[in-house]
Amino acid sequence: MRRTVIIAGLIGLATIVVLSGVSPPQQPVPGTDSGVFLYIGEGILEGELPYRDAWDHKGPLIYYINALGQLLRSDSRWGVWLLEVMAVYGAALLSFALMKRAFGELPAIFGSGLWLLAMPTVLSSGNLTEEYALPLQFAALFFFWRSLKDSHWRWPALIGISLALGFLLRPNIVGMPAAILLYWAWQLWRGNRMLAVRQILVVFATAAGLVLLVWGYFAANQAGPQMLDVVLTYNFAYSGSSLTDKFTSLWSGLYFLPVLSVFALAGWGLLVLDLRGLEKGTSRFLYVLALALPIEIILTSISGRAFNHYYMSWLSVFGLLSAYLFHRMLSEFRQSETGFAPALTYVLLAAFSILPLTRILPPFINTVLSPQVKLTESDRSAVLEYVAENVEEDDYLLFWGSELSLNWLSGVSNPSRHIYQAHLLNPGYANAALIDEYLTDIVNSKPLIIDSTVSEGGLPPLDSPPGQWPESLRPVYEFIENNYEFEQNLGPYRWPVYRYVGPEP
Repeated sequence: MRRTVIIAGLIGLATIVVLSGVSPPQQPVPGTDSGVFLYIGEGILEGELPYRDAWDHKGPLIYYINALGQLLRSDSRWGVWLLEVMAVYGAALLSFALMKRAFGELPAIFGSGLWLLAMPTVLSSGNLTEEYALPLQFAALFFFWRSLKDSHWRWPALIGISLALGFLLRPNIVGMPAAILLYWAWQLWRGNRMLAVRQILVVFATAAGLVLLVWGYFAANQAGPQMLDVVLTYNFAYSGSSLTDKFTSLWSGLYFLPVLSVFALAGWGLLVLDLRGLEKGTSRFLYVLALALPIEIILTSISGRAFNHYYMSWLSVFGLLSAYLFHRMLSEFRQSETGFAPALTYVLLAAFSILPLTRILPPFINTVLSPQVKLTESDRSAVLEYVAENVEEDDYLLFWGSELSLNWLSGVSNPSRHIYQAHLLNPGYANAALIDEYLTDIVNSKPLIIDSTVSEGGLPPLDSPPGQWPESLRPVYEFIENNYEFEQNLGPYRWPVYRYVGPEP
């Protein structure tokens, strides 16, 4: 018992160290995605509804997590950060428990420690869907492990809940449950029909029931069609990319996670070679693990984009495969007559594993030494000062770009359901009705506009010549050009400010 408490405490300490880099003192201004989630989460606490009142293409669960975090601490991001710590800590505990059962204590320490150490390289600015999905990934495989020893329906039901919650975070964060279902489908094809059919049906019934329950809530509040349009239609259009882009995305993941990738790919190769000779009970678990690697890689790479936080989804399966590699090496060394090879290998493993600490420790030390949030030292301070002095809380503030974090920090609302513009550039999704809706919102609210695309890219700045305007947004550019006047530049990036000077009703 005491040993368990010590290990749990060490895992908790490691979690805090890893996440210190995205704590409020280190990230006084939330990242792009985090800012969107915080803004929508705050809207939920004020009676708004995702999709109906604010457009974003993630599943609804991430917004309600952010609402809960702000309910815990409304005046800062500490409440949300606490939920991040709880999610990663839960994932690490499940990781250790599962790996210990499957491979032993030392491999569990190695595998769990390795993915935790690798996490800062793909954590971005924190508060992301992939982060909250980590405990769900480990939980699904943990429940599968339990189902191997107990055929009760509760284990497939719990896997179904994990599947549904992952889907409600983001539809493609379901790699581990998908691997389990694929394995059961293979068992069905091999003739183990009754048990496999029951398990598959329970998973789908549980997952579908939970997802339909959530959709029913949105439908009852006049947001059902918008939810389907955003989460399914847009994400399908968003995932359209070339095969080259998909391979580039795959390579980027290996680049972001070099040490973990080496151990994981070596472990996967060894596992595939070992599968035929393993005992039946162990092999069923490892078959799922072998399937999970390609499934996770495909789901992550399908969009063809290479944002580093996408690869957080790899941490669970990569950590497990690294633990398997360590387990196999231990087995071989125990049969070795000389102690030199094991000793050398342990030294090399330790050296490679400690490398990520150089990225983790500096933010942790800074957080401990200067625990106060200092927005005045950020590169956004001039913008926030200007907004505080020139914009009332009941006015509207539109960032031409993706700076919703500044709407959240300033407490000034965006004028439209379309809280940023990127989706309005997607030819497979944007249409005249959406553009008209966005333009009408701007015409009616006449917001102050700050153009942050000068430093972001992706969207032509408002002072671009008409030949550079995206055709879909041309009516919006024309309205702003004819009815707004440049006022001044703000901050180190010299973001232009535009104020409405057109006719008043």
